[in-house]
Amino acid sequence: KKMITQTTSPKKRKSPSRSDDNSDDQRSSTFKKRRGEDGVSSQEQVVGPILYSPGELLPSLTPFVGALLEVRVASEHLSLQNPQVVTRQLWGNKEYTTDSDLVAMIQHSGSYSLPNSPPTDLSYVRVHLRVGGVKSEFVGESSCGLQSRSWPQPSISLSVIEVVPVGKSDEVEAHPKSFQMMDLSSLILPNTTMKFNLSNEVSLKYDLPLLCDRGIQRERWTSYKLKFFVLFLETATERYELCKNGTVQQNDKSYDTYRWSSVKNPLFLSQSRFGKLSKVSDPPLLVPEPNSLPLPLGNEQITVIHEHLDWSDFLWGTESLLLQGKQYHLETLFWLPRTTMTGV
Repeated sequence: KKMITQTTSPKKRKSPSRSDDNSDDQRSSTFKKRRGEDGVSSQEQVVGPILYSPGELLPSLTPFVGALLEVRVASEHLSLQNPQVVTRQLWGNKEYTTDSDLVAMIQHSGSYSLPNSPPTDLSYVRVHLRVGGVKSEFVGESSCGLQSRSWPQPSISLSVIEVVPVGKSDEVEAHPKSFQMMDLSSLILPNTTMKFNLSNEVSLKYDLPLLCDRGIQRERWTSYKLKFFVLFLETATERYELCKNGTVQQNDKSYDTYRWSSVKNPLFLSQSRFGKLSKVSDPPLLVPEPNSLPLPLGNEQITVIHEHLDWSDFLWGTESLLLQGKQYHLETLFWLPRTTMTGV
């Protein structure tokens, strides 16, 4: 379709009409939660979160029509100077095309008033959107100092439900130190594809960048994340569990070891069997319930294939994993927090 930039705009138009300087000075990071008939239910499952990146398209939303989607936007992008806002990368009114820019969307919808420069008191905002059905066309309109564009062809629609701020002080309180970097690494990256797993739940399509180490901080390493989480990977017919299960001492140094297991009857092991995700913790933690299964799984639910593996034993490829001479063609993956710390 279209991604209009400052140099390739199909029609030359003036910048979005904005208020005068006095009103600009009065702009603040004002959040307006929109909880009407289509508000966010505390029981509703949210797809995401997805990390906003200017100019990057969202993954395909076709499987999630009717669902609630969460996108997180870092404070550095929350200003009227965002290039996507300046060039009006926005199609529709109240209901927008899926390739519309999210920051422009929350400004145009009146859900958030963008300041002239990025706010210094925020870490990021959570944006909840409703994934709507296919609309035959989208009509542009001027709203909140921003003129959106029209698009005459059918597309899935997005509407803003609410914008929730996360202040820097809130983030420090919500994240133990060891989890601050880890939470960012668990966000869904732009262009990530989501699909249903063997128990018919939304998961991530396997993609090598999702497991690559990011940076030199150990909190961004997949091997470090396994201290606190369990990783499930699936082929077309099988589900496997990867978890940390101990340490070994070599030359006065300690090294983590890992267990690779096949999960029995994955069709009947939906994520609800492991407890409920806490709404008040970030990153979310599993709250065990009566009869909930432990994580990592016990011997009744798995068949152990390899134990005490070194991280170098895992050879990750673009579409598969090579482990101990066997190749696993991977389809999906998902993480769940550990509920037992044995072996950690």
